[in-house]
Amino acid sequence: MEDFRDTQQALTNAIVDPSVTNDIGVEQRRLNIYQELIFNNIEGFCSNAFPVLKSILEQSIWESYVRQFLISGEKSSPYFVDIAEQFLDFITQTQTQTQTQTQTQTQTQTQTRLALLPQYLLELAHYEWVELNVSIQENEITDNDWQVDSNLIVPNSTWALGYQYPVHTISKQMLQSAGHTNNTEQATEIEPLDTFLIVYQDTDGDVAFMTTNAITAHLVNYIDECSVYAQHNGVEGSAESLTTLSALERYFQQVQPGTDSKVIKNFLTEAISDFVQRGVLVID
Repeated sequence: MEDFRDTQQALTNAIVDPSVTNDIGVEQRRLNIYQELIFNNIEGFCSNAFPVLKSILEQSIWESYVRQFLISGEKSSPYFVDIAEQFLDFITQTQTQTQTQTQTQTQTQTQTRLALLPQYLLELAHYEWVELNVSIQENEITDNDWQVDSNLIVPNSTWALGYQYPVHTISKQMLQSAGHTNNTEQATEIEPLDTFLIVYQDTDGDVAFMTTNAITAHLVNYIDECSVYAQHNGVEGSAESLTTLSALERYFQQVQPGTDSKVIKNFLTEAISDFVQRGVLVID
């Protein structure tokens, strides 16, 4: 049994890594077919999840990421969205990995290339993964008749995000027009710009996004934190809801002590009313 497992592992290693010597008794022509099928399958998942990132990177750099992910990345789920998340984790983690003397020269060269992605591309990859995650969620919109005493929750299809770069505008065309090459070894950083986005499903179930500011993104995240707290502590249905208009007013008066209470109330009323209509927030 142990010999069989060793043979299975050797075959797996040879399939995912063409640089491994074929000493397992499999005809090279057949092994090449297996290698191509597995690589193309994983590459297809990754390119569908990160189309903009792929279009920006040189083909050799993109394929080296996919190949190294296939060799050493965590792949604990066969589901498309999970593979995309694990690929995102992999390319993020490889930026800080150090080389060891036990790696082969080929692996060292690959890892060196993998470590060259600029920060704006890492943020772009995260943004693309969020869009994918939002797209597969069930539409939770049931009622948009918001009242001041309504209890609000953030559906799984809503993400309030903050980035150092305007990820929603990054594309191959944008970088080329700005004088950047798609070769990440030569590309310099684009100009940072604090960017706040809300990605959500609209009332038709389509993925949408809106640009916003830090305080509005904080509003969405705070409501989400309140919902999690209420679920864990049995607060739902109590007289003192955490996400009614009055409760949110009190909270923002604490975090914005110098702001007029009328300004806070108007901000919350307008933002919440708009978000409920869009599907960013839903009524519990």
